This record gives sequence, structure tokens and C-alpha cells, in this order.
Amino acid sequence: MGDFYYWAPSPKLSLPTCDINSLHALTYIKLSGADTVNLHPTFQSFKHPGKVLGRLHTPDNKDILKSQDIVKHLKQHGFDLDAGFAGDEVVSDIAPFTALIEEKLLPAVLYTLWMDTDNYSAVTHQLYAKSCRLPMNFVVPVRMQKRHEEFLRTLKFWDKEAPIDDKIINTALITPACSVLGALSEYLDAKEWFLGDKPSSLDALLFALLAPLLKLNKLSTSKLRSELKKNVNTCQYIDRILKNNFKNELEGASTTDVSSDDGVAPSDCDQLFDWKYDVMLPVSVAGIVMASYAINVFVIAPN
Repeated sequence: MGDFYYWAPSPKLSLPTCDINSLHALTYIKLSGADTVNLHPTFQSFKHPGKVLGRLHTPDNKDILKSQDIVKHLKQHGFDLDAGFAGDEVVSDIAPFTALIEEKLLPAVLYTLWMDTDNYSAVTHQLYAKSCRLPMNFVVPVRMQKRHEEFLRTLKFWDKEAPIDDKIINTALITPACSVLGALSEYLDAKEWFLGDKPSSLDALLFALLAPLLKLNKLSTSKLRSELKKNVNTCQYIDRILKNNFKNELEGASTTDVSSDDGVAPSDCDQLFDWKYDVMLPVSVAGIVMASYAINVFVIAPN
């Protein structure tokens, strides 16, 4: 089926990955039993800066980047979580619930992680920077933040340059998302899965959006996160999926197989340190800068 390269796990945060796109596809792979997909938790590397993480590399040498397209691809190859609901009344709920989550909940979560200034600088930027090798940690998080902001502005028809005040955010994003979150929690009730006693594509999508919101404890207090924590059944639902499906990913970095996006998979934590790219490159750059400074000072210094 291929190889799935996704953002490295964050065991200390109880997350198999901090990236929503990666988490959505990874959760679907786990729940659907797509064991023919090889999983590669990965650091963004300077050696392969153009290769996006959260991508499925297929046997025919194609890369599928969006989690929705990865799910569609897996369904076409026999790993269709929703096929088991054929003939059930609940099958008609999948499409409208998916649209509701993507239209109302997704934008609010993305704003909380990427556009809220405090959360981005204190949490999101640091998480992604730590999952990049030097010097990509200076570039990748900023590039991703700009892409998510552009997506949200386009989705909500906001001016590309104009500042967005808190009143607009609360009215257009947070309040509707809280209402949807409450309704979803009520629908979930005490069920093991969103649609009953077996998982669906809705579970993969909903979990991918809510798990980071719940587990990233350093996120500043927000109405959306507070609403999630009030819904005890939803929090238990998230913890249950983590415990039952991501045991290996959450055991710790020392037992997690993490590669550097080049097919090489170190076996322990010490080997995650790349001397060539994490030490020699930055030290060489710093040496060149210092030497250039010394030469310039010597040249322009008065005799």
C-alpha cells in the first residue's frame, strides 16, 4: 500500500503526532487495519526540505499529501471503515457530520493553534521546531503558519492583510465551534465510537482535531478548550482511542522508531542526533559569520 511519513510523535504530550493532517491519516490507518502501510515517524530534514510530512508514498511512486485524499485512497484499496455501516440508518449521518466538523470545528482548532499569537509562539512553533533538524526549524513552522492563516482567511472571506479583532473571532469561529462541540458530545453520549460499537471515518477526523486541543496543556485558556474539557465523555473518548490504538507511539522517544526523512531509522534516542546536520552545519555557519565579522573589522578599522 505504501509508506506513510508523518511528523514525529510527542510521547511526553501523550500524542502520536502533534500535526492534525498527520494525525488524521495515521488514525484512519490504525482504525481501518491498513497494516500494509509502513509507518515512518519522521523529523523534517535539511536534506529533503521539499518533502512534505504527513504524506503517503504509494508503490507507483506518487505522493498523497492531504489526509482526506489519503483516506479516499485507502477506501479505494479495501480499507473502508464506513463500508461496515452499509444498510444501517447511521450511514446517512456520515456525510453531514463530516461537513459540519470540517466547516465549523476545523477552522476554530486551526485558529487556536496557528493564529492565536500566544499559542503559536509558546506551543505550536516550538512543537514543530523540535520536530525539525537545523536549520529547517527556523523555516518550516513559519511557512506552515502562513499557509494555515491564508487558508482561514480565504475560508472566512477575511481580508488578507487586515487585522482580525477578538469580536470577529468569537462570533465567526469560537462560538459556533463550541456549539458544534456540545452537540457532538451529546450525540456521542456513552457510546464507544461516534456511530456506535465500531469505528468510522468520523472517529478518525474528530479525534485528530480534538486530541491536540485536549493534550497540549500549555495552550492558553480558551473558550473552545474549556468547552471540550467540560464534556467528560468526549475527553474519555479521546483517551480511549489513544490508549487502545497508539500504545507503541506513546511508550516514549527511546522506543519510538523515528527517521530523518531519508529512509534511515535510528533505533534509539541517541541516534536521533545527527552530527552532520545538527552540529557541523550550524557550527560551520557560525564560524563563517564570525570570520567574516573579524575580517570586516580588521579592514575598516582605523590604522
